[in-house]
Amino acid sequence: MLSKKEIYFQNEYQKANFFQERFNSSFKYLRGDTKKKWNKTFRNEIKDFLSCKIPLPQNFLLHEIHHYLTDDLLKIEKGDNPSNDRNEITKLMFEFAESKNNSYIGLVEWLYRDVIRKDFYFQRIPTVRMHIPQENFLYPKWHSDCFLGHSPKEINCWFGLTNNVESGFWLIDLEKSQKWISEFDYNFENFLKKARSRDKKFNDLGFQRAIEIKNIYDSILLFDSRCIHTALNRTKTDSTTRVSIDIRIILKEEFEWVTINEEPLYIGKGVK
Repeated sequence: MLSKKEIYFQNEYQKANFFQERFNSSFKYLRGDTKKKWNKTFRNEIKDFLSCKIPLPQNFLLHEIHHYLTDDLLKIEKGDNPSNDRNEITKLMFEFAESKNNSYIGLVEWLYRDVIRKDFYFQRIPTVRMHIPQENFLYPKWHSDCFLGHSPKEINCWFGLTNNVESGFWLIDLEKSQKWISEFDYNFENFLKKARSRDKKFNDLGFQRAIEIKNIYDSILLFDSRCIHTALNRTKTDSTTRVSIDIRIILKEEFEWVTINEEPLYIGKGVK
């Protein structure tokens, strides 16, 4: 028998929401929809920022930055959660994200005016990620953000700043995501436990159901937060650095405070 929480998310996965009604899909590429090139704007800003922080050659290419990163910048410091392990270059990504408020607000205003066209709440500070060839984190990590305490009504916005052959970002559409989590009776904890187990059959099933996101260098990807996805380590076939930005938004009309058994349902898992 399903718990109240599992029944709630079963219902949420079966509902059509704003995203399906607006885009008739579970994900949407935004290409050429604006004269403002957000990928280029943030790419140039992060290059300027890093040039002021660490020794880098003039006119370096962001996807080749790993050639200039010292061991001190790459040394991992353990956090309170494996997902919160950090090195100095990652900390610089957080510092950059906090310092570029004007550009970020510009991006959010464009999303509001030209894409969503409804009032929404948005992530206060964007998440900037850098995946370099030397790293060997425990990927894949199949998940949906609502497995980690986010609302299933959120919209994810993701775009790349580097021109990589492989994005290393895999996404499963909503229908197949619902099928996969239903096989776990909508028990997120059991799904995540399996995802962390390094089970080859489980991971292979994810790749069979997923597509690798392409052509993200000059476009922006929006996708339904219920979609299961994962990043990957950089591979031998594309040993370049990938830098990306992701944010989450939720319509004002869909924001809600849900409790089950007097406990709030949407609680973060301590993953920063």
